[in-house]
Amino acid sequence: MPYCPQCGTENDAEAGFCKRCGYSLKGERPRRRRREKEEKHEKQEKDEEKYEKEEKHEKGEVGALGQLVGGLILIFVGVAFYLTVNDVLPAERVWPYFVIIAGLLVVVLAFYGGRTAWSRHPRP
Repeated sequence: MPYCPQCGTENDAEAGFCKRCGYSLKGERPRRRRREKEEKHEKQEKDEEKYEKEEKHEKGEVGALGQLVGGLILIFVGVAFYLTVNDVLPAERVWPYFVIIAGLLVVVLAFYGGRTAWSRHPRP
C-alpha cells in the first residue's frame, strides 16, 4: 500500500489521491483544491482592496478638513487686507489677530483629527 508523501497516511494501492489530505498519489493535483485556493486568493485580494479604499477615504476626510481651514485662513487674509487698504484698521494691528485665529484653526483641526482617529480605532 502506498503512503502519502505529504502527510504519511496509508492509502489503497489503486487510490489516485490521499484519503486524508487529497494530495495526488499519481502526479496529478485535484482540481477542487486548485479552485479553492483560487477562491481564497481572490477573497484575500478583495479584502486588501477594501482596506486600501478605507485608508484612502480616511485620508480624504483629513484633506477636506485641511482645505476648509486653508479656505478660512484665506478669507481672513482677504478681510485683513480689505480693512488695511480702506484705513479701517492699521496693518500692525491686523496681523496679531491673524496669527491667533490661524493658530486656533490649527488646534481645532488637530483636535477633530485626533477625535476622528480615536473613534475609528479605539484602544482596548
